[in-house]
Amino acid sequence: GEAITFGASIAMSGPGAFLGQAESKGIETAIDVINNIWGGINGHPVEAIIYDDETSPEKAISNVNKLIFEDEVIGVVGGSNGGSTLAIAPILNANKIVQTTCTGVVKPEEESTYTYEFQTAPTQYLNAEATLAYMTEAWGATDIAILSASDAYGQTGPITINDRASKYSVNVVADESYDFTDTDMTAQWIKIRSANPDAAVLWGSGSPP
Repeated sequence: GEAITFGASIAMSGPGAFLGQAESKGIETAIDVINNIWGGINGHPVEAIIYDDETSPEKAISNVNKLIFEDEVIGVVGGSNGGSTLAIAPILNANKIVQTTCTGVVKPEEESTYTYEFQTAPTQYLNAEATLAYMTEAWGATDIAILSASDAYGQTGPITINDRASKYSVNVVADESYDFTDTDMTAQWIKIRSANPDAAVLWGSGSPP
């Protein structure tokens, strides 16, 4: 039968390339399984059109408009990071195109309004709560430090940790951040070590050195 075509706007280059390149391999593997083991979907083979958003929300928006209006895909995978995910979600939702995200919810008050957005990862709020519970119950930590990326994804966890700190009787003794493109965080770690925390949380991703 006629092929079922979906699209992807992921970070194949830029500081988030290590995310997008792995996601691309995952998409290719899934298509191989669907077509060659499952025999397609109801007899229809599946194919993907993958565009590089260069770890840029602006490029992601351009990609998604092309996927919707030129390629006429039935759904989109992406983005690779929180910024691109939030940029394309309202466009896909307005056009009733299913979006499968590669990152957890970073703005639940906004993303909960997008009925066509489906998450593949736990929300960052759930992750942060679980991290606090583990650090206090398993390690007995009372003084903790945070190092987080300055993008949308990186800031979600620290916000939750600071909000929930009193619930777990935790003191946040250091709260440092870094830019997504940084490869050297020596200065931040020196400040964190000087605060003498029981444990430290690294929240975020970024360009590998």
